[in-house]
Amino acid sequence: MTSQSGDGNEVITMRPETQADIGGRSRSTAKLNPYEMRPEKSRNKNVSQEAMPMETEVYESPYADPEEMKPKTVHLDRKQLILDEGELGSGNFGTVRKGIYCMTKSKKPVAVKILKNEDSDPAVKEEMLREANVMQQLDNPYIVRMIGICEAENLMLVMELAELGPLHKFLQKNKQIATKNITELVHQVSLGMKYLEENNFVHRDLAARNVLLVTQHYAKISDFGLSKALTVEENYYKAKGHGKWPVKWYAPECLNYFRFSSKSDVWSFGVLMWEAFSLGQKPYKGMKGNEVIQMIERGERMEAPPACPPEMYELMRLCWTYNACPYKAQSVSGNPIANSTKYSRVKDCAYGEEDEMVRVVFDKLSETAEKVLSARTKVTLNTAMDIARDGTSTAGNLRCMYTGCSRN
Repeated sequence: MTSQSGDGNEVITMRPETQADIGGRSRSTAKLNPYEMRPEKSRNKNVSQEAMPMETEVYESPYADPEEMKPKTVHLDRKQLILDEGELGSGNFGTVRKGIYCMTKSKKPVAVKILKNEDSDPAVKEEMLREANVMQQLDNPYIVRMIGICEAENLMLVMELAELGPLHKFLQKNKQIATKNITELVHQVSLGMKYLEENNFVHRDLAARNVLLVTQHYAKISDFGLSKALTVEENYYKAKGHGKWPVKWYAPECLNYFRFSSKSDVWSFGVLMWEAFSLGQKPYKGMKGNEVIQMIERGERMEAPPACPPEMYELMRLCWTYNACPYKAQSVSGNPIANSTKYSRVKDCAYGEEDEMVRVVFDKLSETAEKVLSARTKVTLNTAMDIARDGTSTAGNLRCMYTGCSRN
């Protein structure tokens, strides 16, 4: 929610503990700490397995202290921030630096996105404010949290810190990583994307570079600069024109008709999966954007990465489903997953009239991940969505989801 302050500046206000979300749904976030996931004791003492962070550590959210982290606005006092000299990254907007957020009772490491000189490009400031406006509405353990914004020497967007950085760079440096580990991370991204879809947000820039790692086993979606919130009546966002778009991650309807939806995010998710299982390689390497478009229109797709599980490549191909004719949609029949869901998105001709692509892909990923991962790490997207629908925070039930315990 935005409003004008007395001096004319735009103010971004925090959402209350219980609110109606976009799409008319309501949920409660009171007294829930998405990072507090304590271990369940293994029933089989003879089984030796590598422990996941969720089972061995306590991740305490900066939002854990309601007195400090629920002000009327998300504007932070500059005195609360200490910036390090080194950069975590940079881009058209400026730089990202590591910092410390000083609260009354504790200090938290943060990532601070610092806008470059605002006079050089006012549009960049508007984009950062839009990103902040989207991020302050999101509450999910697989999405990077915004702590607040600070207007001082430059506009600064303060976010929680994911120490290990972008997924693709981590994979490039750690090529011995287990397939099971990659599957864990990809699955977590799907949970975050499912949350966005359920709350009518379109990411529009999903890629391995925009997935950050808290630990080797814990991934979070970041960078919401291109994201859009849809109303309950809207099923897609229509861009006014072509921008500086990541063509190799975009679905055909984005490039041909400027249409963005959760289904186009699914296409991008397929490319992200390819990046992950190729250990951070560039998709369509050596090809230009127009060559990629022509390849897709011919019905060709990227080949499976070396050593990629066949089930995972099958999912990538499912993400890249495309009916070239925009007027004669082909229905997908006999799909037990699609037929068993209650998904009711707009029937997008690019993917087939009856192909409920978002739910199909993410449910299928959950099913496949259960085969690739050990029984100890099974996570079902249906459980996640049931939790979201019944008004209980998904984060508050992560321990049950990871250990297979009952939600009753």
